[in-house]
Amino acid sequence: MITFFRTIILYVLVIIVMRLMGKRQIGQLQPYELVVTIMISDLASIPMQNTGIPLISGIIPIITILMMQIFISLVVLKSNKARKAVCGTAVMMIKDGKIIEENLKKEIFSLSDLLESARIEGYIDVSEIREAILETNGQLSVYGYDKMPVPFNVIMDGNYIEENIKSAGITKDRIQDIVSKKGAKDESSVLLCRYFSDGKWYIQLKGELKTI
Repeated sequence: MITFFRTIILYVLVIIVMRLMGKRQIGQLQPYELVVTIMISDLASIPMQNTGIPLISGIIPIITILMMQIFISLVVLKSNKARKAVCGTAVMMIKDGKIIEENLKKEIFSLSDLLESARIEGYIDVSEIREAILETNGQLSVYGYDKMPVPFNVIMDGNYIEENIKSAGITKDRIQDIVSKKGAKDESSVLLCRYFSDGKWYIQLKGELKTI
């Protein structure tokens, strides 16, 4: 009975902790989030299996990890530099039908994995791919010449995304001109500014429920 109730308590605790961490599918977890998930499962299983270990010995580490995860998430949310350090950055793997071999080696991403990911997205011929981007969660985003324009998040939560601005081939002056026409004083008042490769823009200011 002791094991039964300890299991229930830890089960409920883990559910609460995972709920507080936010809604993410396993394939969408950032590296640090995956580490947290694995550690929590291990910490919960030890006192669950060994009744000789005080229950509090499993609860305290789990709560501590939750607090660390929330802290890191807040830091990552507010700082682009911190996000790069913790999560890394998206990397271009295919550009205009050409595989970028240097980035394959840099990301330790095999050619077979790249081609497999492209096939999953419906592309057998690499020459049909305009851009393929390896996201920070390990998934490959593929854009063909026949699909929607490539989006570039140039402002997120009031901060310029330098690498995306460079990839999009635009300037900060151009972005500032566009957002100012939508009523933004500067980038700090912009929640999201997205530029598309066909020249279109998506802009939402902070505090707005509807896009403009």
